Amino acid sequence: MHKHRTRSMQRYHKVHEIDTQPVARLTQDALLLDIESMPLSECEAERRRLLLEKTRAEQELVAAKRQQDAGGIAILGLRIQGYCNRLSRLNARAKQVRHDVEFSAFRQAVEELLDEDTFQRIIARKAELRRAMLAGGAA
Repeated sequence: MHKHRTRSMQRYHKVHEIDTQPVARLTQDALLLDIESMPLSECEAERRRLLLEKTRAEQELVAAKRQQDAGGIAILGLRIQGYCNRLSRLNARAKQVRHDVEFSAFRQAVEELLDEDTFQRIIARKAELRRAMLAGGAA
């Protein structure tokens, strides 16, 4: 591996191959509810709360900029960025929940209205189309 490298490069690679142990740090996000297990109603309530908090922080940021408070500007910028990140995750979760509900309702309606033979033909055709799409072609 190190046959044609200088000693400093050999040392660099040996030092950077050492596996470090992860360090656990408690952040503010660790205290918040887990987004992946939230139902849609909680996602929307959390989203409304975060939008309100983000608006307040943006107003505080405008005031800090008027006062030319560099420390306050930096802190408020990080707070707003955190709100934006959490809002993004909440939006993705709400979209996923809506998609899952839509798909479940559609599947249940199909199962109720179609006879078993037609349903099995649809499932087989779907698998055929999926394989074709994954291969890069169209069936």
